[in-house]
Amino acid sequence: MLKLLKMSEEEKVKFNLINKNECYILKKEDKILGFIIMDDLYIYILESERYNGYGTTLFKYLLKKLKEKNIKDFETLIPINNIIMRRIIENNKGIEVSRKESVVKYICYIE
Repeated sequence: MLKLLKMSEEEKVKFNLINKNECYILKKEDKILGFIIMDDLYIYILESERYNGYGTTLFKYLLKKLKEKNIKDFETLIPINNIIMRRIIENNKGIEVSRKESVVKYICYIE
């Protein structure tokens, strides 16, 4: 069963996130799968755990947390070669705004 928990100070140290305020960690049993850094709107899935839908799970949680804060939309830059994250954003109504050499800019509306 998946659990999304507030990241402990010890876990923040482990991932070098000590200066970040709001972080959540995704676990299955006691195994760490990935995390969200709300300060930066950043999602990370451990390489060994990719392609299992965990990025989508974390992105939907990110949207939920932003909605709770009454945020209506946000912009994000995704490396052009991060096709998985780009698909996650597009599948959740993110709209490509522009594209430059190495990044794609999206605007995401929160419903």
